[in-house]
Amino acid sequence: MKAIVFLLMSVVFFGARPNQAWAQNTKNSDHHTEEKSNEKTENDGSQSKKTTTVEKNICGALEVFEGDVQILNPTKTHLIELRHKAPVPCGSWISSNEGWVHLKHSAGPTVNLGPGTYAQLLPSSHSKEQVILFQGQVYLDVNSGDGEFKVGSAMGRARIDRGKVIYLTGYSEKTSAQLVVLADVATFENRFEETKKVRVSEGEMSELSFDLLRVMPKEPTPISVAALKPKFFDLRVDEKVQAKAISLATHRKERVALVHNDGANQESDDDVETPKKGKAQNRSLASSESKSPKSESAIMHDQALLEKKLEEKLAPGVSEPETLIYPGRKPKLTLKERAERKKLLEQIKQFQAEP
Repeated sequence: MKAIVFLLMSVVFFGARPNQAWAQNTKNSDHHTEEKSNEKTENDGSQSKKTTTVEKNICGALEVFEGDVQILNPTKTHLIELRHKAPVPCGSWISSNEGWVHLKHSAGPTVNLGPGTYAQLLPSSHSKEQVILFQGQVYLDVNSGDGEFKVGSAMGRARIDRGKVIYLTGYSEKTSAQLVVLADVATFENRFEETKKVRVSEGEMSELSFDLLRVMPKEPTPISVAALKPKFFDLRVDEKVQAKAISLATHRKERVALVHNDGANQESDDDVETPKKGKAQNRSLASSESKSPKSESAIMHDQALLEKKLEEKLAPGVSEPETLIYPGRKPKLTLKERAERKKLLEQIKQFQAEP
């Protein structure tokens, strides 16, 4: 009986050890599987975060380029490959020495950089500017859904909600920046004095100059069409945009000329119609009354006065032409001298009669 009990206890004791080991191994394998799963999940999450971060750090895509163009990464350690649809990281430095660049900003606007331009591209979340122009010229086409797009330079800043503009800087020693609005409206300001903005409409331009003792840009003036054409070529502006911009600029210039002419006519009318002192003051400025023309006798009198003034200019202090030949007292003359005197007097009179 004791032997049977001992045998059963041995079987139970020695048979339970492998089962416990198997359970421990199963538990360990499950733990390892869970760790690998968690590690994979963490890796996938980090990869997703990395991808999202990379996507957020892209500020544009390179569409077209031509000539001597270079794009440096934000740290200026290496060049970015120039190819169609190449991503342009935020903070990249773009240099177009003898070429031009056409790219699409991640916020939506089209950005064209002309020759001799050096600029930096920033994200749409940047509070100050999305394009910083250190030198050169840039063309921007901003749609209404793109939000406010800002381009700045050392002193100036332009804000565009919707429109087509050209921004220039560094082209003159005395001029800091210039804003040309081809379509719609933009505002122009000193980047150190944001409260004072100048509204520039289509067909107008404004500039911020160092030689002026003021912080605000100049009042908008009409665009010169002749000055626009070289900029269109350098910035590769679309032909339809060019035609519309020239039409708007011409219309804006004609409107200014019309206002000036009307103002000049109004001033001349006021001068003619303004009543003189001593006369009745109840005459209307819109009266059609005009001065009566001079009579013929008055015209002849004025002509005689002019001739007399002319004689005084030719021979100051001389009342009669004869005194030019014989100054002082008139002497006794022979027949020959009288003939010569007569001839000289006729020549003098003929000279005085010439216009």
